[in-house]
Amino acid sequence: MNRASLRKLFSHFPLLDELYNLSFIKNIYQRFFLSNLTEPQYYIELSNVCNAECVFCSYPAIRKSGKKLSNINDEIFDRSIEFIKQHKRQTVSLTPTTGEVFIDPQWQKHLQTILDLDFVEYVHFYTNAALLNCQNRKKLFQLRGFEKVSMSFSTGGIDKITYRLLFGKDLFHEVKSNINAFLSELHHRGLKIHVSVDIKLPKDQICSIADAKRTYNQCGYKYAFIKTRKAFDNLSGLIAHSSLDVMKPISSRRHQRPCAYLNDIRFAANGEVWLCGCVISELPGNEDLKIGHLNDLQTSQEILERQKDISGRWSHDRIIPHNCQECTWYVAR
Repeated sequence: MNRASLRKLFSHFPLLDELYNLSFIKNIYQRFFLSNLTEPQYYIELSNVCNAECVFCSYPAIRKSGKKLSNINDEIFDRSIEFIKQHKRQTVSLTPTTGEVFIDPQWQKHLQTILDLDFVEYVHFYTNAALLNCQNRKKLFQLRGFEKVSMSFSTGGIDKITYRLLFGKDLFHEVKSNINAFLSELHHRGLKIHVSVDIKLPKDQICSIADAKRTYNQCGYKYAFIKTRKAFDNLSGLIAHSSLDVMKPISSRRHQRPCAYLNDIRFAANGEVWLCGCVISELPGNEDLKIGHLNDLQTSQEILERQKDISGRWSHDRIIPHNCQECTWYVAR
């Protein structure tokens, strides 16, 4: 079973969203379930531009570092798809390391291209839903193969003040309205699209699953999975907001094997090719997990050899990439 399959499985057991939000259940999920879900996936970053200023994200720091932010162009996108066709994988994610999918004006065309790949069974992406307006919802429902899609909504708390604190923008009412309208349309159409609502919380706040459902799932769409999170990776010391709890470091003894997420490959909007699709993979001033650039005269095999080299040095010489050393999302391969 891969990660996408497991996400869909969760939707068939309504009590799981209550159980998942217990800390010891999350630990069991990460250590025993994720460790067996090592099927690699691709990430295509349609945009690294964001419409939020999340205090738990590296985006503000990356932008301040002078990195050129942009939407993916047709040439980079087409080269990403060509790579994927040469080395097929079942799952493609559009979740960016930083950025918002719906900022890309061609997101519908790009998503349709991916859905049309017959070997791709799952397409997943995170969005903050602020741009999931009536026009963009209509575009989603027009997609061929929409049943392959699963979505996660990243949001902050269940009120305007908490959202502004964590996301840095006054977008709560748009987000709440858009999520409810989308779930209501899914319910009305009888579609079984797996959706998760990932609610970030400050360390001093509690949010019940019942209150979260009353806020974001007012129609009672039964394939929506509610998750809450109060602890965050500090991104190698980059994140130190006073309202956040920091995730506990992982014991170095658990780093004996390379992380399973190094099997994933991310095609960035600017043409760079990186390992891992997580926000920890690209931090200002560090390119340990960068394995190529689609604008360079590199073959796909040369890029894959670089991937093998990074994992091999971890396995045999205990040379762990800088960004991986303190990452709290480590899953042993």
